[in-house]
Amino acid sequence: RWDVTSTMMKAIAERLKWGVKTDLLALLRIPGLQSDVARHFHNNKIATPEVLARKKPETVSLILQAFAKGRIQLLEEMHETLKDAASQRTKQVDEIQFELSPVKSLGSSEYIEPLVDVSNRISTLLIEEAEIISSEDMKFEVMI
Repeated sequence: RWDVTSTMMKAIAERLKWGVKTDLLALLRIPGLQSDVARHFHNNKIATPEVLARKKPETVSLILQAFAKGRIQLLEEMHETLKDAASQRTKQVDEIQFELSPVKSLGSSEYIEPLVDVSNRISTLLIEEAEIISSEDMKFEVMI
């Protein structure tokens, strides 16, 4: 009985931490993924890291582009968090360099190309993180 109560309390704590419904908690285990981006993925039928891991980077990039129009700063923050997670994991990740400062001064129609580049890079990192989480989940299920 304590196991059930403990599990419920952990779920409630996670919901409070992120301020979301339980349907987003699986996605929010991906480093750098913020709740509004997770909601956008969920609305596009990507509800778990396992589903995200099976997507093509081009598909994820298009979803990010649709979400991020006008939200360059959010993409920049996600990219930095994902780079940090990737470098901690491998210690040999190539530095992904891109400049967003000139992009911020452009009009909305002029920043589409840099937005595509950034979202392509982020989608690849998101899929890598989702694959890692999925494989960890599978190892845990085997242990149970």
